[in-house]
Amino acid sequence: MKKSLIIGVFVIAVIAVLCFVFLPTEGMQLSKANKLCLENNYEEAFKIYKELAEKGNAEATYRLAEAYGFGKGVEQSDSLAWKYYKQASELGSEYAQAEVACTYFYGWLNQKKDQKKGYSMLKKLYKKTDCDYVKARYAGLYWDKDDYVKDDKAKFDSIMLKLTESKDPFTLKIVGSVYKSGENMDGDKAISYFTKAYELGSSGSAFQLAEGYLFGWYNKKADKKKAVEWFKKGVERLSTDCMIEYGNLCMDDSKDNKSYYNPSLGIALYQKAAKLNCGQAFDKLGCMYTFGTGVDVNNELATQYFKKAMERKDANGTFNYAIALINGRGCKEDTNKGLKMMYLAEERGSAVAAMNLFWSLFNGGTVNSKELKSHLEKAAKEDFGDAFFVMAQLCQNGQLGYPQDAQQAFVYMKKAADAGVSKACEMLANYYRNGYGCSVDVAKANEYQKKSGN
Repeated sequence: MKKSLIIGVFVIAVIAVLCFVFLPTEGMQLSKANKLCLENNYEEAFKIYKELAEKGNAEATYRLAEAYGFGKGVEQSDSLAWKYYKQASELGSEYAQAEVACTYFYGWLNQKKDQKKGYSMLKKLYKKTDCDYVKARYAGLYWDKDDYVKDDKAKFDSIMLKLTESKDPFTLKIVGSVYKSGENMDGDKAISYFTKAYELGSSGSAFQLAEGYLFGWYNKKADKKKAVEWFKKGVERLSTDCMIEYGNLCMDDSKDNKSYYNPSLGIALYQKAAKLNCGQAFDKLGCMYTFGTGVDVNNELATQYFKKAMERKDANGTFNYAIALINGRGCKEDTNKGLKMMYLAEERGSAVAAMNLFWSLFNGGTVNSKELKSHLEKAAKEDFGDAFFVMAQLCQNGQLGYPQDAQQAFVYMKKAADAGVSKACEMLANYYRNGYGCSVDVAKANEYQKKSGN
């Protein structure tokens, strides 16, 4: 009896030890989930993150927030992403703390923008951390063309160049951006860092590589085939940027794009991005149903898509929704609401909305030069060629509070011409021919005259 009892106890002890040895730790489970993400198996990864998050694991909770934010393995949800980012932040995840700060700063996840709070949070975090991701997010504030923090490429570069050995995919993607342009430009290094970042899980790096090959950036010859390869990789990683730009390529029916023209695939890519709640995708679908591009014209459906784009804070979608309301296209006409939407579109960065407001006030006899200039300069801030063209003429004639200044007129006219405004090309040719605001340059005059098409 004693012997059998001892044997029984021994067997139980062995089983207990074996269970202890082979029971996966939280670290092992996290590693497995992260590996599944690299294999684009987001559904299985999500299950693991959710289980660990329920146990209070900070990293898993952060990954869960990411999953909801980007719709990876689960239906996209701003509210749940925000909930879990805050929860992970409280659990001590510096990644989540940086994300919470950036959400306040940029107004992500449909949260109210509070730049003062967001900047303060991220700056404090940056000063006390060794986390590469936090440092990269902080550096990004100085290279995001945002009025709250003045652009400072030198500061951006100085922070990022200390992080070249990072193992964090987001950080490596931002390091790649350092070498993408400016005095540190190095095409091979940019490609190398973007590629490393992609291999470690950055879907945004696939987009950077695709765009680079498509337009011949990084001192490389344009290679549409390689661009499409990277777009496809980005789509597999659920990059909405890749879905939109690859969709645009598929919708391009120009002669030199014959091999890639595929409107049915383009529509499918826009719809895929729309399922991930991408505002730009809703706007693209709205435009397709407005103009009957690959689909039958349906103004009611188009306006519904524009409204969804507006709700996702997409600037162009907000502008198109404003136009629909003003014209009663696909909805009941509501000029007052449409005008409010037009101002909102301008606030969100729509240069077309800003120019529409400028012309509507200008043609309506508004003499408030300060207000008119404000709309014009908001459009110019978005590098909108038509805005520079108007500003050039105002400087040429000394109107609307712009002093008569030939040199400044030349600067604006060149920006407009380089942005592709044909009339600006013609006028710039005359500037070069007559030495207006510049030295006489017959070769340049001929070059821009040719660009004008006249």
